[in-house]
Amino acid sequence: KINFRITVIYALDKETILIGTQDDGIMVYNIKTKITSSLEFTGKDPVFVRQFKKKGNEELWIASESGVYIYDLKTKKSVNIKKNYNDPYAISDNAAYSITIDKENGIWIGTYFGGVNYHQKQYTQFKKYFPQNNQNSISGSAVREIHKDDSGDLWIGTEDAGLNRFNPKTQKFTSYLPNGSKSGVSYYNIHALLPRKDKIWVGTFEHGLDILDRKSGAVIKHYSANDPASGLHSNFIFSFYESKKKQLFVVTTLGLYTYNEAHDNFDILKIFPETTHYTNFKEDSDGNYWAGSYRDGLFFYNTKTRKKEVFIYDYKNPDGISNNSINSIFEDSHKNLWFATENGLNLFDKKTRTFKKFTTKNGFPSNVIYSIIEDENKNLWMTTSKGLVKFGPDHKNIKIYTTANGLLSDQFNYSSAFRDSNGDMYFGNLNGMISFNPKNFTKNKYTPSIFITNLQINNKDVDADENDSPIKQSISHIDELELNNNQSSFNLEFASLNYTAPELTEYWYKLENVNNDWVYLERNNKVFFTELAPGDYVFKVKSLNSFGIWSKEIKLKIKILPPFYASIYAYFLYFLLMCAGFYHVIRYSQNLTQIKNNRKIKHLNDEKEKEIYQAKIDFFTNVAHEIRTPLTLIKGPLEKLLVMEHQLPEVPQNLSIMKKNTSRLLKLVNELLDFRKSEIGGLKLTFVEANISSMVRNFHLRFSQLIEERQIEFELELGDKEIFAFVDKEAFKKILSNLINNAIKYSKEKVSITLFRDEKKLTLTVKNDGKMIPFLLKDKI
Repeated sequence: KINFRITVIYALDKETILIGTQDDGIMVYNIKTKITSSLEFTGKDPVFVRQFKKKGNEELWIASESGVYIYDLKTKKSVNIKKNYNDPYAISDNAAYSITIDKENGIWIGTYFGGVNYHQKQYTQFKKYFPQNNQNSISGSAVREIHKDDSGDLWIGTEDAGLNRFNPKTQKFTSYLPNGSKSGVSYYNIHALLPRKDKIWVGTFEHGLDILDRKSGAVIKHYSANDPASGLHSNFIFSFYESKKKQLFVVTTLGLYTYNEAHDNFDILKIFPETTHYTNFKEDSDGNYWAGSYRDGLFFYNTKTRKKEVFIYDYKNPDGISNNSINSIFEDSHKNLWFATENGLNLFDKKTRTFKKFTTKNGFPSNVIYSIIEDENKNLWMTTSKGLVKFGPDHKNIKIYTTANGLLSDQFNYSSAFRDSNGDMYFGNLNGMISFNPKNFTKNKYTPSIFITNLQINNKDVDADENDSPIKQSISHIDELELNNNQSSFNLEFASLNYTAPELTEYWYKLENVNNDWVYLERNNKVFFTELAPGDYVFKVKSLNSFGIWSKEIKLKIKILPPFYASIYAYFLYFLLMCAGFYHVIRYSQNLTQIKNNRKIKHLNDEKEKEIYQAKIDFFTNVAHEIRTPLTLIKGPLEKLLVMEHQLPEVPQNLSIMKKNTSRLLKLVNELLDFRKSEIGGLKLTFVEANISSMVRNFHLRFSQLIEERQIEFELELGDKEIFAFVDKEAFKKILSNLINNAIKYSKEKVSITLFRDEKKLTLTVKNDGKMIPFLLKDKI
């Protein structure tokens, strides 16, 4: 027996059990034959196994202390994935402890020191080429020109590390940097590149033009604007172009040139402006010349008619070119001319001489377009400042690839695109170069699930374990949500569980009773609702991943409760209040009717009393008239008798008493008649100027005997000057007489009369020290 330190046991299938050990590799136990054998392995040292995971029927993934092994169950060969300090895309740690496979066939690897690594299934297989220290790799990061020579090697110009030759078969790079000798390239910043037979033409940034021998890689010729014999006016060689007739065009920052092989120099192309900074040149299928500039627009020349045109951006012209900076000119297999600019893609209409623009409004990730090439399915592949774009032949379908899909960088470079004859495509960016073949792309058919992941109310996260939380479990697992009226402003977050380029997932939502159509959220996975009205709603959300696969639609029923004043209980209370209100209105109406009836009865009683009173007054008035006549007749003879002489002394005295009482009765009758006249408005007042002071003094003398009899102290305050006023003398005498008489009658010891006049009124005050007149009788008096 042999002792093994077993680390893991795994059932590979119904008949086979794998046994992972620490020092003795992997043992295979057959259940039927009960035979144990060692797993055939290409590694020299035994593998310290941590975990097994079978992927499909052909692959076995093995986590170990020496990285991860992918073991092919058919070929018995394995690939070891190990940490590489120069490769940021390699596994982060060799001590792999656990492996699991998700529904998308992505591999999750847990390591001891390097965290969790995710190895996604390569639906889009981008090969990456980037500088790596002490390893065979591309020498520069800012890759610009990419071209293939006749022997099948790729020549790659970089802007930061010279020239590279790449052998696609052996995957080996050879770099060419300035070495200070004439055989070395002039400068490390390469802008133009073109293999021509056994020579490689290289244009540099402000260091002229080099010609390399393809086999040796040595510079055999150099052209400089400093040498007048070369014919060049600029050392900044921007790009090369070879026409159908194999004529070489050189694009510089000061004009366009053609190479004169007979004189081994360059002739300026005079059909275009000679001092313009050009970026590229193109001969179309009709033999016309197109030249793009750095900021001066697009130039056209018809070689047959010698007609010239210049297309310049004009914001007033919607059919003009979109920008004056032309980055690339491309003619597709349908002979359509495309112009990449700093502000969108332009499609030229040869008949109308107008341009159709494609920008971010059409779905492009950026308006900065660098290079264009076409695949065998007529799709255009374009590099931008925010990713790689696949543009369908219908000019509508757009597919965007970013670092989430495996790119080195989303920022690509100018004039850096090449398609090989086998369909392989190469694109340069600021981190190196990528290559792929579109026909090798596979579609991810996995239908991702979508979940609501978070609920925020009034911008605060809601947890299920809070006391006043509207949810009792995770928002991801509920079908109905009930919120109070003060919780009607909320937002929902959701996520499509797709681990391959999840940042490229697009979302749509719908809230029934609010949105009848789906609302496109782009790549935003959060939606806000503000002060939703009370009612029932159904929230629906769906997603579309980067492979064009729709997720299953999920829905959440949402009920917003009304405030208390709009609830059922409130409406019941309102009903009771309305009933009470109606009752009180009816009671009030009845009371009001009763009050009105009482008023009518009182009014009738008052009228009746008034009639009785009027009858009494009329009776007394008639009696007074009847009394006054006899009194008048009695008074006349009495006055005559008083004048006559009588024998008995008692007769005059008695006659005087009779006259006095007769005058008293007549006076009372006249006052009663005057009172009647005042009531019916028949009493007329006659105002004359009178001496008020004198009238008061006369009345004092008249009541002097009564004052002496009552022993009352009587004071007069009439002022220094006589006071005159317009009054009715008779009415005034009556008022004054009554006031003085009552004052004396009800006084105790003292009566005073005060007379005062200012500019507006006359004030007469009669005061005594007797009992006050009751306040309730004031209005009556």
